[in-house]
Formats: sequence, structure tokens, C-alpha cells
Amino acid sequence: MLRASDLDWTVIRSAGLFEAGQVSSYQVSDGPLDGVFTSREDLAACLLEQARDSRFVRKTIEVTTSEGAPTLWQMIRREAFKKS
Repeated sequence: MLRASDLDWTVIRSAGLFEAGQVSSYQVSDGPLDGVFTSREDLAACLLEQARDSRFVRKTIEVTTSEGAPTLWQMIRREAFKKS
């Protein structure tokens, strides 16, 4: 329904979310990205950026954090044991 509409839209897909405390370098693409995690701060920055930018109107994009993202083991440990 969204694609068939005449609205200006952008669907933003994030990888697994984590807390970072600040906006970092992040990647945005309308193709696949390699990142496994996206900080909540980077996702918020991307959402605000897309509200002002028309490059990705009527597209689905991905956003991932490219600097300072945790490893999969760090995320499992953090979630399972609530440790940093």
C-alpha cells in the first residue's frame, strides 16, 4: 500500500539497537549494509536527517553504526548478564 501511494515516504531499517551515549559515524544505504548493530542515537540522527533530505524518498534504506558498535559477544553478555 505504501509503495502504491502518492505520499513521500522513506522506510528506515536498523540493525540490532544498542545504547551509545552519542551520535557517531553511521552508514546509510538503499542497498545492504554489513553492520550488525545500530546505536539508538545514530538511528535518531538518521530519522531527523531523512526528514530534511529527499535522496531516499520512496525508498527503503538501512542504517548501521560503523564506529564503536559492540561485538555480538558483548551484546549477548550485556543483555544476558546486564554488564557493560
